[in-house]
Amino acid sequence: SRLPPSRSCKLFVLCFFSLFLWSTTAHMAKRKAQEICFRSRKSANAIKKVPRKKEDENVSAPSTICLRDCETLGWDVSAGIEHLTANGLLREVEEYGCPPFLQEEKKTGASNHFISLAKAIVYQQLAGAAAATIWKRFVSLLSCTPVTSEEELAAALSSLSPAAVLQLDEDKLRSAGLSRAKASYVRDLACKFENGELEGLEEKDDEELARALIAVKGIGPWTVDMFMIFSLHRQDVLPVGDLGVRKGMQVFFGMKKLPTPAEMREKTQSWRPYRTMGTWYMWKLAGTSAPASR
Repeated sequence: SRLPPSRSCKLFVLCFFSLFLWSTTAHMAKRKAQEICFRSRKSANAIKKVPRKKEDENVSAPSTICLRDCETLGWDVSAGIEHLTANGLLREVEEYGCPPFLQEEKKTGASNHFISLAKAIVYQQLAGAAAATIWKRFVSLLSCTPVTSEEELAAALSSLSPAAVLQLDEDKLRSAGLSRAKASYVRDLACKFENGELEGLEEKDDEELARALIAVKGIGPWTVDMFMIFSLHRQDVLPVGDLGVRKGMQVFFGMKKLPTPAEMREKTQSWRPYRTMGTWYMWKLAGTSAPASR
């Protein structure tokens, strides 16, 4: 039997409308998938490291990047800049400029060295804000003056000496917020400075310096490296135990895994004798703040 014309027309319209909805939905789904795919490719390209051009390797960095004569350092930072740009770090030098800690005066003398190392011990394994608070309390305890601002801290640091530390027992030092272990470390550091075991640190070569400092309780290779970089401004320090430097080198060299100490030394041979500067650029590449200047 045949359907009445009116019902046949309605069925045709319904079928046409269903087909139209299906076609529109499929088209929109396809467009959405294309947009997602495009955004994914765009994001991947954004994080993918852009390969260096071969001609970049022989281009000298602008001489205005680092203008300091650096006589107090004992080595030429400008020469370091030129050396690193000739060995693959042109882009990093142009983007980040000269390491700012090299613009600071090198810390000289046993008093400054004791303060730098004592601060390094206090800061170990602590978040920045917590470490800064305990450090101020520690300096306040030794100077017998309130320390609440950076200005007061700078003024009170003159009272921080090995003899002042040795006048206090571990329990008194712990009242500033130090752990029992750190209190013993600081006293051991003060004792070795007071006995003359850590005299002339500036005159020691890197290996002699490391042996002398590692003999102090609580000081390991990482602390030694940070002291050589930020306090003594040694020019060829590569802290192979620093996670930020390892991450930066992983990015820079396009490695799938974090480099081992042996791989770090091998891959940075061409940076010598300016690996201290290369280290700072690796911190920047990793998006990691360099440890606070000691």
